[in-house]
Amino acid sequence: MCRRRVALLAGVAAVTVSSAARANPRPLPFTYQSETLAKGAAEVEQFVDYMPTRVLSGATGAPVWYGSTQFQTEIEYGLTDRLELGLYFTFVPEPSERYAGLPTLVQGNGIKQRLRWRLADPGAWPIDVALYGEVAENEREIELEAKIILQRRFGRLRLITNLWAEREFYFDGRREWVLLC
Repeated sequence: MCRRRVALLAGVAAVTVSSAARANPRPLPFTYQSETLAKGAAEVEQFVDYMPTRVLSGATGAPVWYGSTQFQTEIEYGLTDRLELGLYFTFVPEPSERYAGLPTLVQGNGIKQRLRWRLADPGAWPIDVALYGEVAENEREIELEAKIILQRRFGRLRLITNLWAEREFYFDGRREWVLLC
């Protein structure tokens, strides 16, 4: 009974006492917008991915389900009003012994460092332009990534595209280019 009261009070306090959250708007989950944090502003974001995954068991060959998880912490900081630094830390727990040898989420344990540079104030040009560069290191590879971020606002509507290229250097000696838009 006491636990329920404490949980209820904590829930009510969290909903009623909290102030407004301030964060970069994320209109699309996998598309970067051209806006950057203001000089001296900072954000910390925590992402938790859970993916029910069905694979064939290495021991029996039978299909099995398990929960593949990934945790990512992002720390973003406005170096200037137009230049933003991002540091990402990714942790992927190993499957339990019951699921040993099964695949984990793609990213793997590692770190990323990135810069996003907005070339002009929003609306100063017909299309807002930002440049993005990232270096990622994980258990399998080192990856270099570059993006050109293009954005146009029409009132509350945004049209955004990210044109990007990745150069991947795998520790097994393979090299790979990835081009996306």
